[in-house]
Amino acid sequence: MPEEGHATSGVPMLAGHTYLIGAEGSDLVRIGYAADPQKRLANLQMGQPTMLSLSWSYPGDYESPLVQRFAAHRVRGEWFDLTTPFGDPVTAVQAAVDELLSRSDGDELDASVPGELRDALHTIDRVVHQLATERPLVALRAIGYLETLIEIEAPAAGVAARAQGATWDAIGKAVRATRQAAYQRFGRHIPKI
Repeated sequence: MPEEGHATSGVPMLAGHTYLIGAEGSDLVRIGYAADPQKRLANLQMGQPTMLSLSWSYPGDYESPLVQRFAAHRVRGEWFDLTTPFGDPVTAVQAAVDELLSRSDGDELDASVPGELRDALHTIDRVVHQLATERPLVALRAIGYLETLIEIEAPAAGVAARAQGATWDAIGKAVRATRQAAYQRFGRHIPKI
């Protein structure tokens, strides 16, 4: 079972991972999002009578669409029975994420990003994807640069968006995250009045 998924063109990666946590001796899995799924697992394990394990994680926040997609299979809270209808929960959830990514490949980016920037992002995506197998250290240097750029610019953009009246829901949608994740990511950068 993969701990991380693969990058797909046109989809921005976020800090944190969507995860599946399973309970020993049970078909139930928990769908969630955390900056560090291993820490989340440790926190959830406290007070649990059965052993929990991290079954799967994938970079980015896909918790909300997955919860909506599998709502009919919710047992309680964030716990779902995906084994009965789908067999392997990991396969079912990865397929759902792959479908989300394929539907959004370029669509959301193309609709909201100016053409020159959109073209540059698609070029970066294509080149980094190619370098990831041919020259992985070069790809990692480029990714490191992009991550630093995101760490610097994303909070400033989040603060500016709130100052211009954007809701947390709108900010979350812009970065492919939930309203709560957007608030947690950007809210701490907004000066208290």
